[in-house]
Amino acid sequence: MFRATALAGLASLLWISTAFAVAGPRSEVRVRPVVATAAQGTFPWLLDALTEWEQEMLLCASYRASNTPKILLLNYSAYDSAYAGKVYAILARLLPKAELTVFWKGSPQELAAQLGQHHVVVVPYPANDRERLARAYGKVLRQYVLRGGAVVFCGTDKFGILQQYNLFDLDFGYFCHEVNVHEDDKAHPIFRDTPEDFVPINYVYPLDISDQAYVSLASVRGYSTIGYKPLGAGKVLYVGIEYYYDEPVTSQILANSVCWLCPASACSFSAPEEMGQLRENETNISTVARPVRRVEEQLYAGTGALANAVEIKIYPNPYLEKAFVEFALDKATPAAIEMTSESGTRVAVLLPYRSLNAGQYRVELPNVSPGVYFVKCQLGGQTVTRRVVKARA
Repeated sequence: MFRATALAGLASLLWISTAFAVAGPRSEVRVRPVVATAAQGTFPWLLDALTEWEQEMLLCASYRASNTPKILLLNYSAYDSAYAGKVYAILARLLPKAELTVFWKGSPQELAAQLGQHHVVVVPYPANDRERLARAYGKVLRQYVLRGGAVVFCGTDKFGILQQYNLFDLDFGYFCHEVNVHEDDKAHPIFRDTPEDFVPINYVYPLDISDQAYVSLASVRGYSTIGYKPLGAGKVLYVGIEYYYDEPVTSQILANSVCWLCPASACSFSAPEEMGQLRENETNISTVARPVRRVEEQLYAGTGALANAVEIKIYPNPYLEKAFVEFALDKATPAAIEMTSESGTRVAVLLPYRSLNAGQYRVELPNVSPGVYFVKCQLGGQTVTRRVVKARA
């Protein structure tokens, strides 16, 4: 009798919340907050009174019938809030019809209540576990996937955090830059409208996967960069790419991944020509401190084929207030220029990633604090790094 009453009570709340949600296309009232509040806040005893199957049926009925892709960003372990914001912005731009929800931290029960309302969970750059919740969250995510949910992990240089989540087995992971990523299964929907081989401007994070159920889709030097593991009725996907830069190919792979994991009726994304395009009037990107990286993969001016083809000048050097980077291109070339400190921290984006036509170019350096800096010019898939000194006045 008690269970029947509890079930009827939650069903009534779900019906009322659905009525609000369909009141109009601009309605700000959504099913998820009402159900989550009823289940976890006002009436927590209702969920305790139900079996797992009954909880699943009530909490998932609305999202499974929805034609709107519902994505939860699990930001708890993200490297920093700025990175989590970049992933959010990419998904919001490329999947404008999706409903995005952010979960920073809470109890495993609170996370479970949120999961029941979403098709896909995206975990941006997992790197931190300050509250030691990753293992507990991993258990909740496992149950969610077993019942038909999907989880996407973005790439990370902290492969140990993936082991804490414990959704697939891996032995080792590393990071690399300016390497060729090969799509081993080019026909897979994740790679729709992308080249079979590409060199991302972002960092790449290959893994040494020991899980026999894991299916590798793309690789770097024999190590999986993109792949998935079927788990119960759902999937766990790893996209081993960093998303500090919103670039055409990698951003499209992320959007394609979410669409592949959502029900077909619930997902559509922007036309390919819109993917990753930067506005012509965009002159700056917010600067974000990255983890310190190794630099032995950089090509210094005068030591490689690109350096012989493209002459890069920085003048004056040292400089007091203003300095300029000058170079000439003889053909259209993808390019990006950034300035970093000696420790590898990015201090300024001088030229956001874009395709430049043939011609002469001059880019101004910022008036930063006195010290030694490096200007990294990424041109046509290779990098030339020059040292510059900001002198004291």
